Amino acid sequence: MELVDPRLALLSVGIAAVASERVRKGIGRGIGYVAAGTMTIGGTVVHAGRDIVDEAREVASHNGTTKPAASRKKAAAGA
Repeated sequence: MELVDPRLALLSVGIAAVASERVRKGIGRGIGYVAAGTMTIGGTVVHAGRDIVDEAREVASHNGTTKPAASRKKAAAGA
C-alpha cells in the first residue's frame, strides 16, 4: 500500500472512530436499543405463538371441536 492509498485513509479513520469514546458509547447505546426492541417484539411473538399452540392443543383434545364432549351433550340436552 502506498502512503496516499485511499484504503489506508479509510482504515485510519475507522481506527480513530473506534478509538473514540464518544463513538463507542453511541455504538453501545445503539446495540442496547436494538436488544431491547428485539426482546419486546420477540416476547410478543412468543406469547402469540404459545396462545396459538394452546388453542390448537385444546381443539385437538376435543376431536376437532372447540368445546369438550360433555359441554356439547349438555347443550344438546338443554336445547
